[in-house]
Amino acid sequence: MDEALRRAEAYRLAGADAILIHSKLSKSDEIVAFAREWADRGTPLVIVPTRYYSTATDVFRQAGISTVIWANHSVRSAVSAMQSVVKEIYETQTLINVEDRIASVNEIFRLQNAAEYTAAEKIYLSASSSPRVGLVLAASRGAPELEPITHDRPKVMLPIAGKSLLRWLVDGFKKEGLMTSR
Repeated sequence: MDEALRRAEAYRLAGADAILIHSKLSKSDEIVAFAREWADRGTPLVIVPTRYYSTATDVFRQAGISTVIWANHSVRSAVSAMQSVVKEIYETQTLINVEDRIASVNEIFRLQNAAEYTAAEKIYLSASSSPRVGLVLAASRGAPELEPITHDRPKVMLPIAGKSLLRWLVDGFKKEGLMTSR
């Protein structure tokens, strides 16, 4: 505890906006004890209660912890939901049973702030007088797992649906006006 307090104090004196504290224990006793020792220092405490999830949020509030980040559980719940939906799609071979339980495409665009990106593209891409450029990173043969199919050619020359990956890329560049035929 003394070492943790010493390090946190060094961060506070260096101008830290907040101190993130963590514990590997399954109970929050260590976190609460640290918070009580830390009280009145003016720098907020932040926790990520992955291991001590059974502690009520009010305990953290009473201990003077200003921010609780539930990111780990949010990500883990998203994975569980995705696995459940994919399993159902696989088993039923249709999307009809899951469509009303999942986020709409418009909600995904809203979360990504797609409207802002579209507006920025109109400003910065269309008005640009610089020529557009396409880049193909093609030097590698890939990870060792690809060696059986890339031992005599780079990945970009692998056939996909009757054409090399490079040909697909070049055709796409031409379609977008990034290259002209010669």
